[in-house]
Amino acid sequence: MDSIPWRAHPRLARLQQGIVVISFKKRRELKYPISFLPLTFRQFERLLNTFTTDGQLRAKLSGPEALNTVLAVLEPTEEERTDGSWTWSH
Repeated sequence: MDSIPWRAHPRLARLQQGIVVISFKKRRELKYPISFLPLTFRQFERLLNTFTTDGQLRAKLSGPEALNTVLAVLEPTEEERTDGSWTWSH
């Protein structure tokens, strides 16, 4: 699996049959299967957007704080708590 080139400003382009398509500035795309992950498209998009724009959080992905960092980013907003789009239970 290719790694995400963060400096190329990745964005979530679409979801097609359990595969997310991430696009980059120069029309390059990466495809990742996510049907086995317990994430919604919206949650995956939040992760991608957060780690694209926050280098300090992104640096934590390579250390012992990686899981806690991802879980903190995925913590539901108030809107998600009320609109039913949050699918995990604690």
